[in-house]
Amino acid sequence: FAYNMMNAFISGWKEHILVPLIMLAVFLFPHYKRAVLGIFPVLFAAFFIVVPTYNGIVRELSWSGNMEPEKAAQIAVQRMQRGEIDVAGSNWLFLTGRLSEIGMFVKYVNGVPALHDFYGFKIARQAVVSLMPRALYPSKPVTEEVVRERELEAGIVEEYSAEQVSAKPPMITDAYLSAGIFGIFIFMLLLGMMVSWLSVTAERLFGGYLMGTGLVCTGLFQMLWRGNCFEFMANAVFWSIVLMFVLVFVGRKTGIIRPVESKETSTVQLA
Repeated sequence: FAYNMMNAFISGWKEHILVPLIMLAVFLFPHYKRAVLGIFPVLFAAFFIVVPTYNGIVRELSWSGNMEPEKAAQIAVQRMQRGEIDVAGSNWLFLTGRLSEIGMFVKYVNGVPALHDFYGFKIARQAVVSLMPRALYPSKPVTEEVVRERELEAGIVEEYSAEQVSAKPPMITDAYLSAGIFGIFIFMLLLGMMVSWLSVTAERLFGGYLMGTGLVCTGLFQMLWRGNCFEFMANAVFWSIVLMFVLVFVGRKTGIIRPVESKETSTVQLA
């Protein structure tokens, strides 16, 4: 956990820090209820006070400035300790703008269908194309550039800033862009069915909830926690499914996973 948190703090992604904290609280709560209720609210409050500003500095230095992430993290801590950053102002921008992407969603809604017709199956087709490995499809379009076309068409970013700004629509926005409110309704039903299937399948293949859903499903399909545009979501989920079955195959071949037959049910267990 400590190693994961160290990597999370130099990644520049806020959810990489928040999600492990939430999972740790969930797993510890049945055994240490009072400690979790007393400590974790303070940790979450500290997260919303410190992390948005800290991550902004790390992204500026390591993402845009090509600085080593470890060095960027050190400078971020030093700047905040010296009071060089307006933490309150930075946090206000995060809470009113980036904590939820409603503002960006509204811009997309105002642009479609007023300025651009609904996309229909176009985005879904692009998501299917994104699954193809570039080694087998050398001329495959760059996914980031394909998604950026929607940002430009909706006026989310300007042409001159498109290379520096990423405003990828989350999955609910892509569902709206494809078919409006009806698209959101259908997509969320399909998403729920897929997540349920992934969880049940992982439990069946890896011998129960703890290893199946608790470890494999949440580990391989973390993209479903935070969402993204259709193209990046499809790619991550599809190849994670492939990896899940590869892990089962390797586990059975090496004897780490062994099928267990019983009168009531057929399942597997870890050696």
